[in-house]
Parts: sequence; structure tokens; C-alpha cells
Amino acid sequence: MGYAHLVSHREKCFKSMHDEVRRGIEEAAVNLKRGNSCLIYVCDRGFDDRKVFEKVTELDESFVIRVYKDRKFDGGRKLKEVSDSIAPLERYTAKMKVRGSYCDVLIYFGYTHVSIGGTKLTLVVSHVPALKNRGRWLLLTNLPVNSPEEAKRVVEIYRKRWTVEEFFRLLKAGLGLEEFQVEKLSHIRKIIAILLGLAIFLYKVKTEESPFKELLLDLGGRLGIKSERNGPYLLIRGFIRLLNYEVTREELLKAEGMKIAWGKSYG
Repeated sequence: MGYAHLVSHREKCFKSMHDEVRRGIEEAAVNLKRGNSCLIYVCDRGFDDRKVFEKVTELDESFVIRVYKDRKFDGGRKLKEVSDSIAPLERYTAKMKVRGSYCDVLIYFGYTHVSIGGTKLTLVVSHVPALKNRGRWLLLTNLPVNSPEEAKRVVEIYRKRWTVEEFFRLLKAGLGLEEFQVEKLSHIRKIIAILLGLAIFLYKVKTEESPFKELLLDLGGRLGIKSERNGPYLLIRGFIRLLNYEVTREELLKAEGMKIAWGKSYG
């Protein structure tokens, strides 16, 4: 679906962003669903759209979507009015990244039942004080929520989206996916195919402690100061320097072989 942001106006098959989302949901149902499994679509506020709800519900799938601040429910009730009436009395502890490092934080949550266009849904309100303004999530879902444990599951499902977000941030910002100057969808697909493999490799290195990770961080210019973040950019820079070293070493070995064979010096 993401290609629509890059080349949508150049592709004859493109109609609208809504159609692309609907088609993506239909293709996911065909390609990912196995047996009696149920897909759960986890989306940020950009996908808080009634047509998305309808398509997912039509396919008998589930969703957890972060709600827009101006969302209205049946009966004319507004999101702020409903969310402010929910007392997030339940709480639990989870490990989350705060200011660049992972630590245990408290997550408060509560829930209430709402409806949109006659469809019964649940609004789960969660609050993470350690994240300040970024820590209030208003989550709309069609998953069954009739107990605190089921509401907690919704929050945890949304939290997993953060891992996906980190991966795509690495793909787009770290590897520069959106900086390529191409227009055709076929070209975009080739670039994505190459960068996905590299992104998966770097993300695996990033999430696992190993001597290789330490080597890349050092090659990337790690200073070793307390406030420094060992993010993907150091890994990418270190990986590029390692590749440059390997290519240079290979060429020098070739040149040395040619020198021996021909008796010439290459300086």
C-alpha cells in the first residue's frame, strides 16, 4: 500500500487511497490467512476511516486502530467526551523505550463500548505517564472486550505495532527508501525487494547483542558517552565502512596478484 504515496499519480491502475487500502486488506486476507486463523489489522490514526472498518468487518477480520481526535460516535457523542468519562483504573507494568533506553513503565487503561454506523465496537483508553504527551492512546477495536484482561490484550496488540514502526523507520529514514527518484511501480518493487533484505538483516543485528553488532557500532563512530544512542544510523554507517573495507581489500589483493604476475608496481 505504501507505494501510493510515492507513485500513485503516475500509475494508471491507481484510483484513490481508499481503494488502495481496501485492495491491500483484501490481498492480505488471501495471502496471509491460514485455516481458522484470524487477521488483526493494527493501524495508526491515518487509517481511522469508516471504509476501513467496513472492509475489515466484511472479511470477518479484526482491527485495533488508534482513533482521530475528532472522531464521532453514534448518538452524536464526541471522542473527547467519551474518553474523558473513562477512568483508567487498571494498570500493569511493561518494558518500553523511554528517552532512548528500555525500562519498566506503568500502563494505565480502561474501556467502554461504543458504536459507529450501528456497528458495536470498544474504545480502550490507555495512558503511559513516562511517555508524557505521547503516552495517551485511544484505541478502537472490534475484538471482544468484556474484561480488563481483554482490554489489556488490545493495548498489547497496539504496542507490538511499535516494533513494526521501528522497522519501517529504518527502511525509510535509515536506508532512504523514499529518496529514490523513480516513478514506475515495477521499479519501486525492485528497490523495496533489495532494501527489505538489508533492513531485515540490520534490524536483526540491532535487536540482538553480539560481537558483530559491537564492531559495526565502533566502525560507525560510537563515542561511548552516556547520552549516546546506539541506533540504526551508527549500524548503517558501520556496515557501509565494513563493506568499503572488504571491497578495498579485495581490490588490493587483485592488484598484488597482478603485480606478481606482470612484475609491475601499482604504488
